[in-house]
Amino acid sequence: MINLINYDAEADALYVGLSSKKAYFSIELSPRIIVDLTQSNKAIGVELLDASKLISELFGFKVGREDLNNLDCQVDDKDELLLRFELNKKHQSLLIPKAYASPILSAKE
Repeated sequence: MINLINYDAEADALYVGLSSKKAYFSIELSPRIIVDLTQSNKAIGVELLDASKLISELFGFKVGREDLNNLDCQVDDKDELLLRFELNKKHQSLLIPKAYASPILSAKE
């Protein structure tokens, strides 16, 4: 699985790419977490907005924007989407349930 991390310090946005496929649509799971999906609802990327604050809350200590360039992430997407972050030899995980779906694509006619 492709696992690319791209951090935009100006926007304070972190993107974890899970695939080289193009997103068909995006679902906002919270004001700071957006999941990009294919037409078949397969997650291909996760965007974390206000990333320095979100990652700081996750680790329990202040993580500066410059530190986010050193962040590593491994992903498990079997039963749920599990992002395992590593920073300075410390580990934390962010679990995203696979409860996302497009109301448009899921609607029955």
